[in-house]
Amino acid sequence: MTQKETTFRIAGIGGQGIVLAGYILGNAATIYEKKYALFTRQYGPEARGANCYSSVIVSDQPILYPIICSPSIYICMSKKAFDADNACTVTPETIICTDKNVDISVCSARRYSVAADLEARHIGSRVVANMVMLGYVTALTGLIRKESMIESIHSAVEQQYLPLNLAAFNRGFSLYTSEL
Repeated sequence: MTQKETTFRIAGIGGQGIVLAGYILGNAATIYEKKYALFTRQYGPEARGANCYSSVIVSDQPILYPIICSPSIYICMSKKAFDADNACTVTPETIICTDKNVDISVCSARRYSVAADLEARHIGSRVVANMVMLGYVTALTGLIRKESMIESIHSAVEQQYLPLNLAAFNRGFSLYTSEL
């Protein structure tokens, strides 16, 4: 049996919730979908503003190698982080999801642009743009059920911030489904 892996790379800057987004994705895959997942993160020493990356591998079998060279899905929240990302190579087969205000020059057969930052501000805070993007990618890929992602958000986000994060996730999910 061939191992089926889906690899995610999330790039942004500190303060955009890049690590949290990767954690929620990996947690949803392992705990609520009973799949194998591996989550790694990289960030600079600065509290805010440094390039920040999360990588998540989701598989139906044990993961044999923890490094992503060419992600299946690349989520880009910052041009600066994307341009500096020397760890991954984007191929024409890579699904790329960027915030609408992030202009990257790369070829991809499947490229999506989401107004995550704008939608997050409409919801109440631009810090939940990561959740808008997660909702969109969840609907786009169908790899993890919406309910599993919501359960993972419940377990990862403090109660006082839960309504805002759930609203942002649901908005992102509906943005993709309204495009169909």
